[in-house]
Amino acid sequence: MNLKELQALLDEQGEHDKAVQNENGDFVITGNLHMKKPYSKPLPENIVEVKGYINIYANTTIPESFLPNCQSTGGIYIRANTTIPESFLPNCQSTGGIDIGANATIPESFLPNCQSTGNIYIYANATIPENFLSNCQSTGNIYIRENTTIPESFLPNCQSTGGIDIRANTTIPESFLPNCQSTGNIYIRANTTIPESFLPNCQSTGGIDIYANTTIPESFLPNCQSTGGIDIYANTTIPESFLPNCQSTGGIDIGENTTIPESFLKHVKSKINVSNYRNGMILGKDKNILYSDNIAIVFTSKKEIDGLTYYKGLNRWALSCIADGKGNYAHGHSFSECRRALIFKTSERDASQYKGIDKDEQRPMIDCELMYHIITGSCDTGIVHWIKSELNNPKETYSVNEMINIVTDKKAYRWDVFVQFWEKD
Repeated sequence: MNLKELQALLDEQGEHDKAVQNENGDFVITGNLHMKKPYSKPLPENIVEVKGYINIYANTTIPESFLPNCQSTGGIYIRANTTIPESFLPNCQSTGGIDIGANATIPESFLPNCQSTGNIYIYANATIPENFLSNCQSTGNIYIRENTTIPESFLPNCQSTGGIDIRANTTIPESFLPNCQSTGNIYIRANTTIPESFLPNCQSTGGIDIYANTTIPESFLPNCQSTGGIDIYANTTIPESFLPNCQSTGGIDIGENTTIPESFLKHVKSKINVSNYRNGMILGKDKNILYSDNIAIVFTSKKEIDGLTYYKGLNRWALSCIADGKGNYAHGHSFSECRRALIFKTSERDASQYKGIDKDEQRPMIDCELMYHIITGSCDTGIVHWIKSELNNPKETYSVNEMINIVTDKKAYRWDVFVQFWEKD
């Protein structure tokens, strides 16, 4: 096939994909390569590089000999309900990222020679094969969506990753990333069971964020020596041997109704080292840790502002706290955030004010946040944190019906309480 014939094939997709021929006579796709529908003829075997993304649309059958000699690509998007053949990109050694849509079947020999990739997104209900990326040694972030089964041999030779994000109701195997030694942030979402041997050889992590109702095993990250910070959300039981060898951590944020063992990070001398916790305790060797509402923050200064005591956090990313002298504490990333949270916290929780309102009326975001707080009892900081982490480009206004759909779909903290309130209305 010559260049003109290849270009005619690409034009069938209507996406302005372009090809050039290199000095060896091989083809290079200069931008993205789209496959909305089957090509009228097979693509030539001497396409050696796709500089942009490979974009394969939903419900598409990918041919067996798809790009057999392509060695690198900018990224791979495979949409929902697509069957990927055994010989998909057999000689590709690097890709900018992998995005596999929901309900896609991934073959046993998926990218068998790929040694590095950017981010990996695997969507809900996808089946990941035993030898997934068996030769990959490094990856960017790994995102695994709800209800996905992760095999025992997932990324068996991966030594480093940019971060790990595992969504709700996912089963993590015993030998998850057995050779990974370092990772960025670890996010484990609600109702996920973490196995005893989770990341057994990981020595450092950018941070740990464990969501509500997750079971943490006794030997969680047994060899981790440092982490950037720890966030453990509501209704989680922390085991006695949590991070047994961790010697340094950033801030510690523990959500409501979490059980904290007496030996929690007792060996971290500059952090928490007490066995009895109560609201308002000042902890640590340097007396620079405030424990309140199951949240421990490291503060750099303490001052009185407008009748409130302000404990300033380590930096603009860390939590600060204010106290009103009446036993009430509230957290945020600035004094104004903390004061706003205190107003939320001490406001009367009379949910009857929302009975009979128009559920299709658009309301400002701040009103929506206050509504969710009053109806469910969720703290303001938790609500703001959830919005930042779960909503891409949030709107300025939402209706109640939109809120119901969003919190139900994403299983927000106490979403069921919010939904049940409106079902009774």
